[in-house]
Amino acid sequence: MGMMICEKHGRQSMAFTSPLIAAAIDNPSAARSINCVHRISIPFLEVWGDYLVDNIFVEENEISLPIDIDLKGEGWAEKVFEKLMPVCKQCLGNLQSMKLWPLE
Repeated sequence: MGMMICEKHGRQSMAFTSPLIAAAIDNPSAARSINCVHRISIPFLEVWGDYLVDNIFVEENEISLPIDIDLKGEGWAEKVFEKLMPVCKQCLGNLQSMKLWPLE
């Protein structure tokens, strides 16, 4: 979806994730409040993407899993996407490899 300059990895692809997971990239102690992580698929500007979000993000945004986009609508998906944070894809991958929480 785009490129960014990461202080650790240089030029990298962007990934989008929930604010709490984004905070955990720089501060792993922020990950303590995350019980589990979900991969959601939603469209943004008619392009489908997969995004990692934490259990708190799911609850705050009333996301029922699995997501039925036909019921929710693209307007709802855009509102959810606007709350996601851009992060370095490599940093997000490194955080995932630490296996701090289960992926559901």
